[in-house]
Amino acid sequence: MNFKFVEKPSKHIIIDNFFSTQLANECLEEFIKLEPYYQDAQTSGMATFEDNCEICSKENDFQVKFIRDNSMLSLNDLYKKTPYNSIIMKSIHEQLKIGSPLDSFCKNISGFFSLISQVNSSETQLSRYGKCEFYGIHKDNSIEIPQTRILTLVYYVNKEPAKFEGGDLIIYNEKLDENLRIKPKHNRAILFESKTKHAVDTVKLNGDFADGRFSVNCWLGFENLLRFR
Repeated sequence: MNFKFVEKPSKHIIIDNFFSTQLANECLEEFIKLEPYYQDAQTSGMATFEDNCEICSKENDFQVKFIRDNSMLSLNDLYKKTPYNSIIMKSIHEQLKIGSPLDSFCKNISGFFSLISQVNSSETQLSRYGKCEFYGIHKDNSIEIPQTRILTLVYYVNKEPAKFEGGDLIIYNEKLDENLRIKPKHNRAILFESKTKHAVDTVKLNGDFADGRFSVNCWLGFENLLRFR
C-alpha cells in the first residue's frame, strides 16, 4: 500500500494498491455478479454543480430536483447473517482490522485519524455510477446517525483501462470555497472524516453495467452494527 496524507481542503488519506491485484479483481467480479440486487438511489435536494453533457443539460430540471442519481446495494442487508460470504466485506474488514490499534494499518494512519484505532463497527454499501449519473455535495453523517459514521472509506474497483470518464471524488472545505478532485483509480481507497463535504462528478459512459464506476462505501463508527475482530 502507498499512503498519501493530505491536509487541505479537508483532511484525507489516499491509499493506492489497497489490495493485491488478484484480490482487487475478485472484488470487481463480485460487484458485477451482484448486478440484479442494485437499486436506483435518488436523494431530493438542489444539485450543486452541472457539467457540459448535452444529455444532462436536457435533463436540467431533474438535476435541480435531485442531488443524487446512481444505483446502490447495501451489503449489510444482503449478507446480514453471513457477512463473510462477501469477498468485499471480508477483505476490507481484514485489511482494516478495526479495534486492533497495534495493527500496521492502524499504526500507519492513527496519527492522522486517531479514531481509527477505536471504532468498532461498520456499514458497507456498493455504489455504481453509469451514464450521466452523479452525487452532489453532501456529508455522510447527520444528526440522526452521528456515531455510526465517524470515518468514511471509499474504495474503487473498475475495469482497466477504465471504460468511463469523469466520476471524480471532489473533497471540499467547510466553506465550499476550496476543493480537490481525486480520480477513481482502480484499487485506490480514500479515507476521510464522515463530516467532510464531498461530491461525485458526473460520469460519462457508453458501455454495459460492468463498465461503470464502482466504489465501496464503508462507514466506520461506534454502534455495534457489525463487529469484526
